[in-house]
Amino acid sequence: MSRPWVYKARFGMVALSLIWCMLWGSGPAWGASYGSSTKRMTIVDALGSIDYFSRFYAALDTAGLLPLLAGQGPYTVLAPSNDAFLELAEGTWNDLLKPENRRRLKKILSRHIITGRLMGFELGKSETVKTLGGEALRIKNDKGSLLINGRGRLLETDIVIHNGIIHALDRVLFAN
Repeated sequence: MSRPWVYKARFGMVALSLIWCMLWGSGPAWGASYGSSTKRMTIVDALGSIDYFSRFYAALDTAGLLPLLAGQGPYTVLAPSNDAFLELAEGTWNDLLKPENRRRLKKILSRHIITGRLMGFELGKSETVKTLGGEALRIKNDKGSLLINGRGRLLETDIVIHNGIIHALDRVLFAN
């Protein structure tokens, strides 16, 4: 059962917490204060510190994509929520994490990464965007929310991080 208001409320609190921590500091991932000489928060830091994305983070780690997203960037990440992974067919999640499926997992996750920095309003103006894996994602504005490939809906947009932007997605994007 889809409950968008629950996602928005939960994700809104997470976004506010991240902003608070970036501005006033509150943990080892981003140092004493945003903009100080300590390390700035990257996409990897943000995804790793938000429970909402723990399955996506684990999948990125298994696929070997964390170093890429910790790099200079910029990247736009369409990050599936934990609930998106829970909606997969039974056994799919565990199968994807097996070492023999690493290549397949990397290909699936590459559909969620776009080279460059795209804010939500820029995605909304696009008809298609090209992913890191070279595939084109179709973007449609559907009654005020963005639909990806006719199935995935953006739950929250514009979490701006030092090396890119994260948008929360309600589905894992498989092949078109």
